Amino acid sequence: MRRLGVVTDITYSGLLLVRADFAPKIGEKITDSRKRKVGRVTRVFGPTRAPFVTIRPSERKTSLSLVGQELFLK
Repeated sequence: MRRLGVVTDITYSGLLLVRADFAPKIGEKITDSRKRKVGRVTRVFGPTRAPFVTIRPSERKTSLSLVGQELFLK
C-alpha cells in the first residue's frame, strides 16, 4: 500500500478532501489503514508538490469518521 495523505475536510456535497503526498490518477481506489474500501479519486488540484485530492466515498455514513485519518492507494 502507498500512503496517499490525510483527510482534511468534507465538502458540502459529501466528498472527502485530502492533502496528498503525490498526485494519484483519477479513478484510483482508496483504502484506509485497515485496507477497507473508502472510495475513488474524483479530482486532483492545487500545487504539484502537495496537491489536494477529492474522493467520492463508497459509503456516506463512514466519511465523518475519516477526518484526520490517513488514506492509502489500493
